[in-house]
Amino acid sequence: MKNFKKVGLVFVSILAVISLGACSAEWKTSDAVDYVKTSLNAFTKGDMKKYAEITKQTEKEAKSEYEDGINEMLKSFEGPGVTDSAKAELKTVMLDLLKISKYDVKSAEKIKDGFDVKLTVKPFIGFDNLESELKKQVTPEAIEKSGVDVTNETAVNEWAMGITIDFMKQAVKNPTYGTEKEMTVKVKKQDKVYALSDSDMEKVIAYMLGGK
Repeated sequence: MKNFKKVGLVFVSILAVISLGACSAEWKTSDAVDYVKTSLNAFTKGDMKKYAEITKQTEKEAKSEYEDGINEMLKSFEGPGVTDSAKAELKTVMLDLLKISKYDVKSAEKIKDGFDVKLTVKPFIGFDNLESELKKQVTPEAIEKSGVDVTNETAVNEWAMGITIDFMKQAVKNPTYGTEKEMTVKVKKQDKVYALSDSDMEKVIAYMLGGK
């Protein structure tokens, strides 16, 4: 179950979707704010229409990259007990989790090589006690009571994965959030192309989806 210890961090693999440059001769602060907001909306809500316009792609291309990112993320959960059915459920849970992300892009300040964009983020902390909860529920006594063959490792793993997914579903359905934090994302201009700072976005996403 260690794959779920820092579950928010697996979403960083989708950063390829929001790392494309946006072409423009010169931007105002409002453009930088819009770029960060649109990129986060694409990442969390799958809203690709405006993002595709900004990054000069087709909406189909942007959606394809997003889907590839989601599928790449799911590889983090591969292992004993993760059936195709479990993967499908995990994908739904992850997409639902992204949609309830809490952030507010506030303002931008023009700097020498681009913009510093300020935003506030409230982290989802619903998975914080996942590991301890699993230790309570996945016990030899519980396995025996469930009727699962304790000598069948695959069956036991599938049973435990079912408990894990149920916990995640409930956590997303009744979300809890941590302390709001102000963060900064740099929008850097290079050769007439504006691009988000990958390291800044990684920090935002990691905090948004786990408070780390």
